[in-house]
Formats: sequence, structure tokens, C-alpha cells
Amino acid sequence: MMKDLEYTSATEPGDAEEAKLLRTISRRKLLASMGLSGAALLSGGVLYAHGQGGSVTQSVYGGSGTFPHDADEIAYQLASTTPERTVGDKQRETVSVKDFGATGDGTTDDTAAIRAAVDYANVAGGTVYFPAGTYLVGSAPGIQVHSYVHLLGSGSGASLIRTNGNLTAPMFNTVGSRICFDRLALQAPNTVNAAALINMTGGENITVHRCMLDGGHTAIWLSPRDGESLSEVRITDNTMEHFNFGVYIGSHHTQLIGGTIRNVIIDRNVIAKGQKIGDGGDGIKTVRSCSHLIISSNYIADQSRDAIDLFASGDTVVITGNILVNCFVKGLDIKSDLQNYPESKYGFNGRRLTISGNIIDNSGLAGVAISQNADNGDYNYLIDVSHNQISRSQNEAITFSGRFITLSHNHIFENCLASASYHAVRIGKNLPIALTKDVTIQSNMIVNNGSDAGAGHALYISAYVEDCLVQGNTIQNDPILPNAKQKRGLYVNQLTKNIHVKDNRITGHSTIDVTVVTNADLLGESSGVTIGSLAAGTGGEYALLSMPRPGAIIRATWIASNGIAADATDYVVLDLRKRSGATVTSLSQHSTATTAVSAFTRSTFANVKYVPVAKGDILTVNITQNGAGKEIKNGYFLIEYIEM
Repeated sequence: MMKDLEYTSATEPGDAEEAKLLRTISRRKLLASMGLSGAALLSGGVLYAHGQGGSVTQSVYGGSGTFPHDADEIAYQLASTTPERTVGDKQRETVSVKDFGATGDGTTDDTAAIRAAVDYANVAGGTVYFPAGTYLVGSAPGIQVHSYVHLLGSGSGASLIRTNGNLTAPMFNTVGSRICFDRLALQAPNTVNAAALINMTGGENITVHRCMLDGGHTAIWLSPRDGESLSEVRITDNTMEHFNFGVYIGSHHTQLIGGTIRNVIIDRNVIAKGQKIGDGGDGIKTVRSCSHLIISSNYIADQSRDAIDLFASGDTVVITGNILVNCFVKGLDIKSDLQNYPESKYGFNGRRLTISGNIIDNSGLAGVAISQNADNGDYNYLIDVSHNQISRSQNEAITFSGRFITLSHNHIFENCLASASYHAVRIGKNLPIALTKDVTIQSNMIVNNGSDAGAGHALYISAYVEDCLVQGNTIQNDPILPNAKQKRGLYVNQLTKNIHVKDNRITGHSTIDVTVVTNADLLGESSGVTIGSLAAGTGGEYALLSMPRPGAIIRATWIASNGIAADATDYVVLDLRKRSGATVTSLSQHSTATTAVSAFTRSTFANVKYVPVAKGDILTVNITQNGAGKEIKNGYFLIEYIEM
């Protein structure tokens, strides 16, 4: 508005006494008095007295025309071909908080002025601009931001909004859609109450971009009210420091149902230097009904608990390209607990998750933990963990239980640094109610994990794990690389079922490469040989398998197309042997003197399960006949083994 400026052309006749009072003003001063930038306003645009035809140029530099008192009486036209409107309209496209009395001097309480500016924009939408300065607000500002409002700062921390005490209510509440926070700095030092700098209570298309958020309980809180939804949220290119939680998704309040949260992108943020309030917090935490979430390319460091915690919530989530370092508890924590956090309130637990291409370093406990509540047997499922670099975790690099989980192409190096016996990769929980099933562990590098006092394994498969493929992994202790303290390779516990071990390289461990407990159900490679038919009284030694790599026998069986009755006088002895160079070792014998053989039925050699064999060892069967012997028709031998 231009209430204090009056201009009369020097060529206009008037009272001589009045003429003495006229001020000579420049074009720049005129525009400055209008609060406008000459370059921005007049680049291709024309100003003139609205409805009077005299241009502002004429008014300033001479000629006919008058200049009105109010910006709404000044016409603005971008070009001769564009519509005419007033300078007032042009100015109102962006309002400054200083237009409403904010000082930005760092000492005056500007809460009321900022609220007035935002309320003005709330009516019809628009941009509220914060010129460079420090704007002090009270401890419970609770400024409501409605739809189509854009809060804009000067960037690089120049526009700082700071509380004057412990924040007890959100600094800003979003209560609409298409809202943007851009290039602002928000600060709430010494805040311990559960209040956020930016609290989102519902709506869609809400953006926080290029902001610097510092100090407090929570930087950004996505907490839709009961029955409402929050969607299309973008949190990008921000810096968040000194918080208990950087981004908190949902509400932990047990009495609230809360709204749904979906389609959220958290990308390219720095979330660092977390502070501990109470039990501590996380860089990013979900606790309620969140789906279609992308967490990508963030740097999350120095958190008092986890870098990312999907706490009993998370459906269709992609976590990719993040750097998660120096967190006191875990790099990434995914929990399933429908008993204590039911789907009706919290949404479904972790399912349909992709965790890929992350660097997870120096976690206080585990690098990645995918766990389930053992009290009720619920589980996470359909999870892909691939192409991650996980190192220097004090406990496990990866521990998980659930259904349909893939662990592939990860580099797992220098974990299990604590003195206790942790395993670099642990599958399952050794609990029957916490069954882990349908798992693929493929093409991982598990190298040099362990400590001087630790007695854990590189890969540990717990009891009650079923239908698990372990293929193409390198499990090795390498003396050339740092932390060559991985003493034990693969461990398969009892009460497992259909554990298929194939094409792995397991070597270099000082204690043992492979441990398979009795009653483990292990599958591996197989080699079958047909020796044909033998007449009663005939025999010989037949080669069955030459070991391509070191390994162990899982089982050896044979089949004939005819039945052979038990006969203590006339019988056949089949002797399974291992030839290591010139050394011949009998591994097991099967005799029809005491044990009958049914046609087309597998007969198993006893006591050969998990007998180690070296590369180049040859397994044979030596058949001898006693008395008149017995005929063997279409004899077939099958050796199942694993390679290391």
C-alpha cells in the first residue's frame, strides 16, 4: 500500500505554495515505496494510473497524468497483450511476515505477526515470505497452515524461526492439502516434550523441502487424526539435527485409532546428531498404518536408538541408497507384533519390503533386524534384503525371522565385534512358534566377522527354519583383510527342514567350516550311478562320485528293482567307501543278512550323515556275495552331499 506517498507532475498547474511542498522522487524510490523490486516488476511490465491512462513513467519523469494513493489504484500489465490488474493484486501474490509486524530481530516475540500472516494466506492460499532474520516465537505457537499455502524463507538458514523456550505444542500444524515449507530454518532447543516443529494432521500433497530443522523432540511428525488420511507427502533435501526423532510417522497413543498414511517419500535428507529423550529415539520411525513409503538417499547418523525403525508398521516400503552410521542400537529395525499392536490400530506389520543398496556401518547392536513377537507367532513376510554393505555391527549384521524372505548379494564384513558369541547372519529364533519358512540366502559375501573371544558363526540357521535355499555364498575368513577372526562358518541346527545347501564356498575358518547338528534336514547336490544287474554270487567295487570340492556327505541310498529277503546264509554286503589317494576308509555297510530290501524302495546307509570329504576324494561301493549270494536287478546308487 502507498498511503504516505503523493505525487503531482511538475508540469501540472497548481498552487505555488503547494508546489514548494512537492518532493522530487526517483523511479527507484517510487518502486521501493511500493515494496517492489524494479527489476522483477518492470522486466517487461508496465505500470500506470489505473483507469487514467497516464503512465507511472510520465508521473515520475514528467508529462500528464496523476499518481494515486493506493496500490489497488495502480494498474499493472506484464505486456500489452496480457490482462490488466492492479499492483495490489501483484503484491498479494506473496505476503511478507514483516507486513504484519514481524521484526526478525531475535528478541521480539513474533508469534502473533507470523500467525496473522499465515492466517491471511489461509483464506485463499498464497506464499508467506520470511525475509532473512531470526523470528522468535513462544513455546506453544500452534500456527495453523491451511491448503494452498507456501511458507518460504531466504535459504541457507537465513530465515530462522526459533522458540523462546521448551516447545510444548507444534510450531506449525498442517490442516489441509498442497502445503509447502521451503528454505526455512526452524529451531526448538532444549525441547523434551512430545511436540514437533512441523506436525501434519491430514491432507495430501504436503512438502518440506530445503529446510534446516534443529533441536527438539521431533522434527516432522505425520500424525493424521482419527478417520483422516495423509498422503503424497514429500520430505526432501532437509537437514535435521539434535532431535529425539527426525521423522515420526504415526502415533504411539494406545487409545487412538488414527488415520492412514500412504505415499510418502523421504529423500536426500541429513538426519544426524540425535539427542536422547527418555528411552531415546530414531532417525525415522513408523508406528502406525503406513504404506507405500520410500526412504532413499538419506544420511542418518548418531541416533540414540535406530537409524530407521519400522515399529509394528510398514506395508510396501522401499529403503534404498541410504547411509546409516553410528547408531546406538540398530541400523534398521523391523518388528512384527500384532498381539500388542493390532492391525486395526497400527496397520499391518512389516510386509512387502525392499531393503537395497544401503551402507549400514557401526551399529551398536544389529545392522538389520527383522524380528517377530514369539508369543503369538505372527511374522513379517515378502522382504528382500539385497546389495547392502553391512559392517562393524557390535552384534549381528543381519538377523531375521518370518516368511518369504530373500537375502542376496550383500557384503557382510567385520561384524560381531562384541565379545559375546554373535552370528554375522542369523536366521530364525530357535522357537517353534516363531517358524521361519521359505527363505533364500544367495550370493552373499560373509567375510571376517567375529572377535577374539567370540564363538559365533558366519551363517547360523536356527531350529524351526524350513524350506531354505543357501546357494552361491562365499563364507570365508581371509587373513589378508582386517579382522580375520571368523572362526566358524555355516551352522545348521536340529529340527530344521528342507535346508538346501548348494554351490557355496566355505573356507578358512580356524575352528570349523560347517557344523550340521543331528536331526537337521539338509539337502544338497546329488549324484546318481546305475551299476546295472548282478547275478547271485557276483560283485565288485564301483565308483560313485569324485568330489569336485571339499564338502560332506548328507546321505547315501541304493535301490534295486527286485526285492531281496533277509537271509543269514546267502546274502549281499554293500560297503560304502571313501578313497583318499591310497587310503581306503569304510564309511558304512548294508547287509541283507539281517535287513531285507523291498523293490523300488530306497535303502539308506547308516552313520554317514555329514561325514566330511575332501576335494578329489572318491566315493565307491564294494559289493560282496556270501554263500550263494543274491541277485541284484538294476542297482542304482544315490549320493547326496554339500560342497564348501
